[in-house]
Amino acid sequence: MRKAFLYATLLLVLVAVATTAFIPTVRAQVVDWINDQITVFSFLTPHSKVQVGLFSDGSLGFTPLYPNYLPYGDWVMVPDSYTDEVTNLDTLKLTINKDDQFVILNERKTLLGETLPLGREIKVNDLPAVLFTGLSGEVDARIPLAKDGGVQPEPNGQVYLNPIQYTDGVRLTWQIGEIRLEILSNLTLKQVLKIASSLQNVEAQPAQMTTVEP
Repeated sequence: MRKAFLYATLLLVLVAVATTAFIPTVRAQVVDWINDQITVFSFLTPHSKVQVGLFSDGSLGFTPLYPNYLPYGDWVMVPDSYTDEVTNLDTLKLTINKDDQFVILNERKTLLGETLPLGREIKVNDLPAVLFTGLSGEVDARIPLAKDGGVQPEPNGQVYLNPIQYTDGVRLTWQIGEIRLEILSNLTLKQVLKIASSLQNVEAQPAQMTTVEP
């Protein structure tokens, strides 16, 4: 959630400036501008029903998806966004973790004429998909936890993910409309396919900033 927390910090700074440095009329205009420009995406973890948010300035160009299904347990979730080095597109990364198990979902806009990679062809909700199995490696996907079981950020507001080594991993790539999706996970293939089939739109709301009289 590095960028999510950084966005939150930035917005708090903007609001602090808006509420202390401007006359009331200008202050209200600045806060209205923030509300118009910033969207808050809310992700809800199945079972544990923990809600986490990501501030977005609209650069993704689409409303993200998130899984409505996860294997039973106390999973935690961290949303982040980054610029893909190959496509130069803003990409959403959703890291979901429970103990040594992880699901990483990447989402970005589909390029014009973009096709799926070569691999085992399957279907996800009747849509073409490509599957790779038997993968192994190491990925930053272990989310630090607080004593109450929630995500534990550092004092600077960032969340540093720790590595997980995995074998028999699964990578699934497919497209839903204008969104290109990829899941990397060390769950079973059956579970990964069920997660992919459960994706739904996140709740998106304008940022709710209000003016505070100094």
